[in-house]
Parts: sequence; C-alpha cells; structure tokens
Amino acid sequence: MLSIKHLVFLILVIIQPCFFLIAKPTNDVKNIKFPLTITLLPKQSPVNTTHDYQVKMLNLAMEKSNNANFKLKFTDEFASQGRGMRLLNQGDLDLIAVGPTKDREALYHAIRIPLYMGLLGYRVLVIRKDRYQEFADIRTPEQLKKLIACQAIHWPDSDILEANEYRVMRVLKFESMFTMVINGRCDYFPRAITEGYSEIKAFSAMTNNDELMVFDDIILKYKFPFYFFTSKENKEIANLLTLGLSRAVADGSLLELMENHPATHHLFPLSQWQHKQYFYLFNPLLSQKTPLNNANLWLKLEAELQ
Repeated sequence: MLSIKHLVFLILVIIQPCFFLIAKPTNDVKNIKFPLTITLLPKQSPVNTTHDYQVKMLNLAMEKSNNANFKLKFTDEFASQGRGMRLLNQGDLDLIAVGPTKDREALYHAIRIPLYMGLLGYRVLVIRKDRYQEFADIRTPEQLKKLIACQAIHWPDSDILEANEYRVMRVLKFESMFTMVINGRCDYFPRAITEGYSEIKAFSAMTNNDELMVFDDIILKYKFPFYFFTSKENKEIANLLTLGLSRAVADGSLLELMENHPATHHLFPLSQWQHKQYFYLFNPLLSQKTPLNNANLWLKLEAELQ
C-alpha cells in the first residue's frame, strides 16, 4: 500500500503538467507597482484588421492576471517590425506582437504563448480574380515556387519562404503588396487565414477595387507562433502576461476569444479546413525554446498527420 507521502507525490506528478504554464510567474508579480501603463504600436493601416484582436488579447491577459485596470497607450506613429523591436530596448515601447526568430528571442523577452494558437502559420493566397484558374491548376509546391510572392521586408515569413525556395519580393509598405498583386509585380500575397479575408474586404472598401480574392484551395503551412515581446528589462509586464495568457489557455478563454472575435470567428468550425491542399514548409527561425510539444497551445486544421 502507498504511504500518504508517496500518494501526495504521485498526485502532484499527475496534475503538474496541467499547471506548468501558470506556476512559475505567480511569485514574480506580487511587487509590481500600479497604476501600470503599457505602450503599444497603433494600427498599421486601415487594411490591417487584426490589431484589435491583439488589443483584446492583451486585455484578456491582464484580466486573467487580476490587473484589468491598467492603462493602454499607443505610440504616435506606426513602426515596422524591425524598428518596433528596437523601440522596446529604447523604452519607447513596452510591448509588440510579432513572429519570433532566434535573434529576436536572444535580444528581447518572448512570452512564449502563441496568440493565435498556431493558426498564423496557415497561409492562404491573395490573388487577382482573373488568375483563379491558373492557381486552381497548381498541384505541387514546385509549380507555386515558379511564381513570386509579395512579403514585407522585416517579416520572418519572408525568410521562411526563401529558405523553402519560394521566390519572394520584399516590400516596405503593407498596402503596396495588395496593389502590386493587382499590377502583376508579384503573383500572390500569402496571408494568414486569420488575416486575408477581412483584409480583402477592407482593401476593397478603401480603394473601391474588387479585383482581388482569397484563394484557399492551397494553404501554405509552417510552424509559426506569434508572441508578445517585451524588452529584457521589462520583467513586470512579461510576468503579468505569462501568468494571464497561461490562465487564458488553461480555462479556455483564449480559444473563446478566437471563436468570437471578428478577425478570427470565420475559422470555426475548424473541420471546414481538413481537406484543403497543404504545402508544408519548415521554419528555420524557431528557437529550441519554442513550446512545440505542448499540444494545448496549438490548433490543427488539416486531417493528415504532420
């Protein structure tokens, strides 16, 4: 028969994995001074429809860490991902949501909980409507690799595509990539399934142009978490967000936000994506600390095992 001591140890071993996400930061947030102000970048463009989701995710994390009464502030101007990261260490920015790379994780503090539960790594293609049949006839990655993808200069996606031998045209301005597809300067613009559909609507409304569509018969798939980053010195906010997001994963409220937010609700039910054509890419930018083995942090669309 097990002794009480051994029984308690066995129970702790069984339940510990369920709580590992929230156990570590609890003692680190007790001495934070309030009121707390968190500075973010403003919305990048009227076409960018996911900024509000990130703000809602921040609010959720702070609520779950029992600090919902923080003050949210935005910088006067938007900055590119590269410049935004530098602003973290300069103290002009407290938080930025971007895709991770090994260099970024070495220089800044990554809160390693994917804000979209991995769905940002599923990429549909923004194309011209009159080229639909051309893309519908594509059956292999090699065929798509002959065409040119628009991507931003500082996005990790540009490096991922190039590492997988896709042709990429790097562009500075976000809206320009839609225009360049229209003008034929690039053939398609890969966008996450959380982004493409609403962005097309916003772009059409802003420009009165309906030449673009989302082609989702082909989906590019690679592991791509999307993290909040702070500076290495900003441990207060990092600990609060780690605690809050961990609790949001554990109680299902992060998934609930995804299911109900206008930027992501169209993804559900996830079963609608099972029988698409997936082209799989590897992501050479991920650090060894990426929580790939924690199934609670990643949603899966395709039926096949990958």
